[in-house]
Amino acid sequence: MTDKRDIIKKYASAEEDVLMLAKVFDKLNACSTKNYLQTTRFLSMHDCIIAETALRGEKAEGYLFWGAYDGAERKIVVFYPDYLDADSAVADSGVSVVRAKFREGTVGHRDMLGSLMNIGITRECLGDLLIHEDFCDIICTTESAAFIMDNLFRAGHETLKLELLDGPPADKEEKFKVIRDTVASLRLDAVVSSGCSVSRANAAALINSGRVKVNDFECIKTDKIVTAGDSISVRGYGKMLLDSVGGVSKKGRTIIEIKRYV
Repeated sequence: MTDKRDIIKKYASAEEDVLMLAKVFDKLNACSTKNYLQTTRFLSMHDCIIAETALRGEKAEGYLFWGAYDGAERKIVVFYPDYLDADSAVADSGVSVVRAKFREGTVGHRDMLGSLMNIGITRECLGDLLIHEDFCDIICTTESAAFIMDNLFRAGHETLKLELLDGPPADKEEKFKVIRDTVASLRLDAVVSSGCSVSRANAAALINSGRVKVNDFECIKTDKIVTAGDSISVRGYGKMLLDSVGGVSKKGRTIIEIKRYV
């Protein structure tokens, strides 16, 4: 039987990624040997990509990624035995949603996350924080939900009114600006230049300084080719999605459409 450490080395090299994968495979093995449902803590998009690549590569079965709604960025991995189906696994996954209500337009993502950290909730216990105009749906582990209900009173300067939801969170609200442009190629520096409205040289400098992530992975290669569906975040500028890649303009440039989140 292949040693777990050898398996992990195939998919991760950074120490934090190795530790994360070790925990994921521990849960997989526990489900297999004990024959009952096992879950990880919440993983970032970066972690989810690595974990899913490894699980697929090792042909693992009986697992799913879940973040309380389709399209979640932060998710847990649920490993379930063969006497459960996927719907039952989701129902028993230990993910809850707490709704925090506030006055319209008074609380942002940073306010809510900071308040949760201040009461002792760790990031691995939290999924996505879905901010709306007058409420935030906090996705979290069920054990953390009870603590949040008892201890979270304020975010920023606002008093919160909390409610534990029985069902899923409200649909995610995304505010973005659509940028339609043409680029010489789909190199990362060209797309960042377009999406951030900076020169190609400045885009290259941002990439070289480690301020750019593609699909939550830091990328310092200016010539990396990006494709439709790739998420790009630039520290100091925010996040964007290369939403579509069209044809070629009369001048031979590639037509792109970017959603830049605001």
